[in-house]
Amino acid sequence: MRQDLSCGSVAHAYLLAGRAADKKKRVIPAFVQALLCTAPEGGVPCGCCASCRAWERRAHQDYHCLEPEGASLKVEQVRQWQPFFRYRPQLGRHRVFHINRPELLTPAAANSLLKILEEPLGSAVFLLVTEDERGVLPTVVSRCRLVFFHPEEPGDIVRLPEGVLDAEKAEAIGRIIRQGTPAELLREARQLELDRAGAQALLDYLLKKFEQEYRRLRRCLQDGRGDAEWLGRVAGCLQLLLRGSKLLDENISVPLLLPLLLYKIQRRMHGLE
Repeated sequence: MRQDLSCGSVAHAYLLAGRAADKKKRVIPAFVQALLCTAPEGGVPCGCCASCRAWERRAHQDYHCLEPEGASLKVEQVRQWQPFFRYRPQLGRHRVFHINRPELLTPAAANSLLKILEEPLGSAVFLLVTEDERGVLPTVVSRCRLVFFHPEEPGDIVRLPEGVLDAEKAEAIGRIIRQGTPAELLREARQLELDRAGAQALLDYLLKKFEQEYRRLRRCLQDGRGDAEWLGRVAGCLQLLLRGSKLLDENISVPLLLPLLLYKIQRRMHGLE
């Protein structure tokens, strides 16, 4: 998929299949962001353009997603997309239409989608995400580029220390810092109930995430596409994380330190400090 982006050979429709749920959670959002990004580098979203920032806020006008209603995806749901087909992307490079569990399309809905896929819509990209492509209408499958997600191999991802901190909880904290409210962050932080090793693992995870973003934003700024204020916010978050890590080493109480530190990071991220 990254190669498609790098070579400029993006398909008008992808069927993303397989039971590797963790890999899908990482790869598919990044692929969508890269499709929407106005200045991707080597198939990777820049992270600093207006399109990327809208995606990070979960408020992108060019991204549309369908989920099953009950036990099926109905034809009325597919038809709701038709007005969007008349327009060009408003913010990103593509319009992305994402369907979860296309195997649950009713016959009428599957036929409606098939008619759309038979006539590619310029900058529109369809993503059909399923665990088992065998349940999808064969004529729909035939009009998609199939990408199969195999289970994770050791070394595919950087893992948190086993038994110290759950990866989903760490990702949730990072997401709430960027997109959530202080109340949500406080509630999530209290539910973690981390010991000192778990708290350090969380800070290390957040440090790595913010370092990656800082490097990306700095490259954008050097190319004349970045936002100095946004870069400053990320740098401030890094400083807070490093200070928090030092305080943990000095035996500060974890229940006292962690919620306050995460709250300060969230405020810094949103330009409130």
